[in-house]
Amino acid sequence: MNNIKHHGFAQIFFYPKGDRYIGVCLELDIVDDSKDFPELRERMVRNVTSYVSHVVENGLDRSLLNRPAPKEYWEMFRSYINQIQKPSSSASWMLPNSRSASKTGVRPVFQGAVESVSLARC
Repeated sequence: MNNIKHHGFAQIFFYPKGDRYIGVCLELDIVDDSKDFPELRERMVRNVTSYVSHVVENGLDRSLLNRPAPKEYWEMFRSYINQIQKPSSSASWMLPNSRSASKTGVRPVFQGAVESVSLARC
């Protein structure tokens, strides 16, 4: 069976939701949130590597390493990737947007992030 340990990495997709940030490991369906992005990033990396290590070290069923997140997260991730791959004006993030503009009329810079976590040491 194909699993993330075999691939050697897992992807974590981060996105803002209200005043919080959400982190989702797409291959393992591990989800967490925080108001502090650096804290969330650190916690998600630790959660993913700890989970994989636990499964491997305890000889648990390898199917536990192949539990994709629900389709909605993958769709959000693909949408984010498509968005960042589109050529745009270098200052387009500074334009007012009625849905996400703050009191200053400027959209927040943070729209999402992706991190690949190495599982080589797990």
